[in-house]
Amino acid sequence: MAGIGASGSHQWGMSSYGAKYEKEFLFQPAASYCEICHTFKFDFKNKEEFFDALGDPKKLQEHTISKGIACEECHGAGGHLDGGIGGGMPSNCERCHQRFNFVEDLANTDEGKEKLEYAFNVKMKSSCPSCGTEGSQLFASAHYDKGMRCSTCHDPHEVTANDWKSGFTKPAIRKDCTDCHAAQTLIAENSATHSEQTCQSCHMPNTGSCENFTGMQFPDMAGFDAVRRSHIWKIDVDPERKMLNPPAGKPRDAAVKGWSVAKDENGHHYLDLMWSCARTSPSDIDVVENKGCHSPFQSELEVGMHYEDQMEIYGEVQKWQKPIKATYAEVVAAVERIDQLLEVTKLDAAQKAEVYMLTEKAQETLDLLEADGSWGVHGPRYTAKRIDAALAYVTQAQAIIDGALTAKK
Repeated sequence: MAGIGASGSHQWGMSSYGAKYEKEFLFQPAASYCEICHTFKFDFKNKEEFFDALGDPKKLQEHTISKGIACEECHGAGGHLDGGIGGGMPSNCERCHQRFNFVEDLANTDEGKEKLEYAFNVKMKSSCPSCGTEGSQLFASAHYDKGMRCSTCHDPHEVTANDWKSGFTKPAIRKDCTDCHAAQTLIAENSATHSEQTCQSCHMPNTGSCENFTGMQFPDMAGFDAVRRSHIWKIDVDPERKMLNPPAGKPRDAAVKGWSVAKDENGHHYLDLMWSCARTSPSDIDVVENKGCHSPFQSELEVGMHYEDQMEIYGEVQKWQKPIKATYAEVVAAVERIDQLLEVTKLDAAQKAEVYMLTEKAQETLDLLEADGSWGVHGPRYTAKRIDAALAYVTQAQAIIDGALTAKK
């Protein structure tokens, strides 16, 4: 550190930016924690100059010498020069946004012994994910396994899409969920339920904390110091399993050390139903703009739709999923039975064409529902209508075959 010189903090190593302690004034309007990465630097020589410029955008612009994350933060010093290699230190999003915790308990599992990366978990702030953990959440996801990285969706050169005066930050996106998930998009677009929501509303809830306010963290109630979007996406439809958990045998108290993000049977992180549907977060734009969703504290919906318990949400989800899954299984069995009967049943050309057309239509719906994977949650009425139609198709196809068999006798 002596070779680097005074850092921006009263303690060396705490901050790589800012004023030189008790030597020079370099004002940064940001919390001491956040300013490590996100900073606006000014060249005010004293506090009088600073106070004089406050409220005057032109004066503030004249004194601005850095706007936070600049080119060299990622590309390295001189990386833009012909033949330059960025000082040999080009970086990427993960340098700041992939903060891990190493969990010994996970390292000792069969999965951890087979692959040590299984023990890499999300850096926590008490009982909630810390800021800068978007990359570490992504690391244990199906999206990461398929090759997705930060810049797949995010534009690194255009970080914020909306106006700086807005109360919520909207990142600039180069690829959205709907660009890849065609089946889910089709079903959601044909549904009135949650029609004002985005994919992120449920699949990317605010779960992360930026400061260590343990008294405001109640993970089992999905709140409240949740100011950063999760990058986990997968929703675990289970009445009890929780996304955030303390070490085995420890109480579910935010003050307990060692909380971690749960992993499923595939080694992927997941969101529990409480965080997805009934979180409490005044800084989550999807909650704020959609009547508080199902939060027991923020919701403006009728009282019966305020969910205080994960089991309640699970019960509501099952009301959608069970009938869809039952009818789906019925149609699958019918298609298989019809295929077998077609091998031994003589039909005329018109009958055969109609049976093929009906079963193909039914199969299209089966393929759609399987690709969607929500079993009605993305669009309850539309999904029910599609699978009911599929059942009608195979029923009609079966009737044609039955008629041919009866005539044969």
